[in-house]
Amino acid sequence: MTRQSVSAVKEALREVLLEGGTINQLADSLFSVIEVRLKDVIAAAVQEQCEALENRVISAEKEIEKLRAANAKVNKLILSRTDELEQYNRRNSIRIFGVTEKEGEDVEQVVRDVFSCNLNYDLLSRAVCRMHRTGRPPPKQTTRGSGGAAEAPPPRPILVKFTSYGFRREVFALKKYLKGTRIVILEDLTKEPVYMAFHRGDVYNLHEYVRGISTKYPKNLKIVTINAQSLHNEAHFTEFHLTFVNSGIDVVCVSETFFKQNSETNIPGYKTLHVDRKNRGGGGVAVFVADHIPVTLLLSSDGDENVPEYILVNLGLPTGNVLLACMYRPPHICGLDAFIDNMYLYLPHFKHVILCGDLNARFGSQSDETALVNNTLQLCNVECLPFDNTYHTETCSSYLDVLASNSNNLVLDHGQTSAPGFSAHDLLYAVFDFCNPRPTKKKILYRDFKNINTVELLRDAEEQAWQDVYYQQDINGKVNTFNAILTGLFDKHAPIRSVNCKHNPQPWITPDIRKLLNARDKARMKFKATKNPSDRDKFVMLRNKAKQECRNAKIKHFHGIFENAKTSKDTWAAIRSLGIKKNGPPADTDLPVSPNELNQHYASVASVKDAELVSNTVKKYQGATRAPEGAFYFKYVKPEEIIEAVISPSEQCVP
Repeated sequence: MTRQSVSAVKEALREVLLEGGTINQLADSLFSVIEVRLKDVIAAAVQEQCEALENRVISAEKEIEKLRAANAKVNKLILSRTDELEQYNRRNSIRIFGVTEKEGEDVEQVVRDVFSCNLNYDLLSRAVCRMHRTGRPPPKQTTRGSGGAAEAPPPRPILVKFTSYGFRREVFALKKYLKGTRIVILEDLTKEPVYMAFHRGDVYNLHEYVRGISTKYPKNLKIVTINAQSLHNEAHFTEFHLTFVNSGIDVVCVSETFFKQNSETNIPGYKTLHVDRKNRGGGGVAVFVADHIPVTLLLSSDGDENVPEYILVNLGLPTGNVLLACMYRPPHICGLDAFIDNMYLYLPHFKHVILCGDLNARFGSQSDETALVNNTLQLCNVECLPFDNTYHTETCSSYLDVLASNSNNLVLDHGQTSAPGFSAHDLLYAVFDFCNPRPTKKKILYRDFKNINTVELLRDAEEQAWQDVYYQQDINGKVNTFNAILTGLFDKHAPIRSVNCKHNPQPWITPDIRKLLNARDKARMKFKATKNPSDRDKFVMLRNKAKQECRNAKIKHFHGIFENAKTSKDTWAAIRSLGIKKNGPPADTDLPVSPNELNQHYASVASVKDAELVSNTVKKYQGATRAPEGAFYFKYVKPEEIIEAVISPSEQCVP
């Protein structure tokens, strides 16, 4: 091909491409292909990066939650330790309240005068490190309106810091001589509220502690667990009764109840579910559920001492059912496989699960028992709430008791406190953000016959159509007609009234006994903190004295009930008030004739011609025992007895 031919071909191709838009078409096609492929590549890359970032965010959130939980625990520990250190630094100090404050006063001289005049104690200069008033200086005195009297602000307390604990102890022991004056000497304490209440000498007992929890969380589920170390013991059960009656706690789980067949197990306001050991004493678990919460027993152990003891119940709450397991695992006892298998039967059906009790876990000891308990909790998909050591003796403290759930994110509050009245174990509690059914007050219906007008009642009774009773054809009609007339009279002259039932759980617990119980509790808390043998001896002395006083007061109370009963009627009334009722023989309803036939016979005064029937009837009644209360039988009643029954009914009956 010549050079001219090549040029002609190039020119021809240029004309074809430019005139037909072929280049533009090729460019558009190429752009479309590249755009589609780039979109796919970019989308895949972006999706991969997004998934990686999402996984990192989820992992970071989990890590943040763990760090928050750990931080909260560390903060709580730091605050607790800081409070302990601050309190230790204040051990040589006291605060004096009620000393009149004057402008420009010499505080040191004021304190010396108080000690000299009121305590007969000469304060040495070397005994005191510093003394001063605490708090902001009071404002200048103001007048209440023109011509009003000056209104003095309350005096600020005086802080006295001694050079040694010995001087402080000498002064503090003399504060009893300030009784009757307006001056009070107290320890210099931190602001931790329960610690303050304990050391100030305020009324601080276990009932008020749990009652405070209920007051703070009235609408939420409040669960308490404790190893009671024998509720069969009368003194322990009295303390337990006194603690939880009218406390507002919804569920109380107890391990080591030691219940027997003759044990008292009922607490007013609670339904009781318990499992007792069969072969020997000790052990046992119980769950006390408030009356306003529906509860169903799902499963329980058989009372064998060689395996863990437990109760599984269903709590019917408005927000959904809750599976509650209360367990006691004796030391060195395995056999948790059966418990886990039974839990697996119910775990899929419950969103919320709570497990509590004394598992003898010994957390922190790195023992085989700790690993066993941790494995059990993990298999049940529950996590322990953090607590300090829960069991305290003279020589050691251990973390044995557990309160765990799969809904710890819904826990509003949890804590622990001593229960020296009946256990060396701490009482653990947790408040869950589950709504409770509103408790319904128990009502009693009664008729008040004290102020009834007997004259008007008899006049109205004479105007009733008593003949309607006679005209009825059968005995049921007669009884119903008579009851309708009598009930109508009572409704008019002694209408039914209702009252809310209130409990007076321990009437023999006097204010002096309560003070003794409070002193015992404070001695227990002091021994728990110091581990001093002398503090333990003081606690044991107060504990034994409290038991003896409660026992004697209870005996005296019941003796007084029967000593005041002058007649047999009063005696039986006292017996019935204690819940003891007379049980008669079972009703004998196998009669040869029906009550209607007997009524027809005696009403018509007819003779029975069937000699065999007469003989069987006579033999039957001659050999019959007295009819029990509530059974039907005939008895001749005099008119005077009818009048007395109408105008003098019992105040407790409701026709």
